[in-house]
Amino acid sequence: MNTQELAGLFSREALLRTLREAQPLKTTVMDTVFTNRPKHPFPLLRADEYTDILQTAPLVRRGGMPVQVKSGTGSRAIYEPFSLNPMDQVTGAELNDMKLLNNTSLKAWQAAKTDKLRRVIRTSTEGMCAAALSGTLTWPTAIEGGYEEYQVDFGTPLNHTAAKKLSTQGAGIVDLLNILRGLKQQLAVRGYGSKTVIWAGSAVFSKIMAIALNFKSDAEIKVQVHTQVVEGGINVGGYLIREMAETYTPPGGTATPKVAADKLVMVALDAGHSLPYCAIDDLDGNLQALPFFIKPVKMNIPSGYSLIAESKPFPLVNVNGIATCTAV
Repeated sequence: MNTQELAGLFSREALLRTLREAQPLKTTVMDTVFTNRPKHPFPLLRADEYTDILQTAPLVRRGGMPVQVKSGTGSRAIYEPFSLNPMDQVTGAELNDMKLLNNTSLKAWQAAKTDKLRRVIRTSTEGMCAAALSGTLTWPTAIEGGYEEYQVDFGTPLNHTAAKKLSTQGAGIVDLLNILRGLKQQLAVRGYGSKTVIWAGSAVFSKIMAIALNFKSDAEIKVQVHTQVVEGGINVGGYLIREMAETYTPPGGTATPKVAADKLVMVALDAGHSLPYCAIDDLDGNLQALPFFIKPVKMNIPSGYSLIAESKPFPLVNVNGIATCTAV
């Protein structure tokens, strides 16, 4: 197989066709919080372009001057996202063997290589999104011989201090509801919270489960344990709490809980959290904002090709739309 044939397998049209036919990849934080994924045509971005949401605006008299939209935070932070560049090698021996493949088999080979690289990028992006919910995006950056830390500080998420933690003896449904209302109020005074997701760390969810199962009352407050996969949580007085026991593992690091075991987190989905895809630094990709791109690059030692993928996602969070509580 020559260079032109290999490049044809990974042309933009071929990649689009493969991605359209592939099964969609699903990850919890991206699919719940970062559903807004605009293509950003520049290598740098300003946070207020995506995360600022105007709460209200005054009326203007007919013929009057329009009102300037102001930043909700006063921040004009400019960020320089880095790329994800996973690579998969194709040896000369593998290329020689591919001479025996027909078109259908070649497409299947290309689809498998594409799927491998897109899964690496998706998993990495999910980890970055989970890390960003803490208010600080920290992720390893590859350097010669190891990694250095790439860090972006978005600020400190809102915090609610529990009057009575769920691990305290005698803590019950009222104490849980007080925590949930406190988190909701933190978001409400900032103008957010019309739609939220509530995630509980493993230790917190165990306590909530025990409280819910032991609660017996004829009061109007409804406590129900959902068993349906679509719910996957506990509904307490209208608050649906889901367990977040998932972890992410940064390169060279250890498994990190997406939500700490002792935390209860409420995220406002109307707070403008977004995941822009910035312009990639590749001429073959036309320097465009492509969520996923692959190109083959010839190697001499060992002889073969490197399939280099590139994506430049950057999770932007509005810390005024994230409320946390140490609940146990």
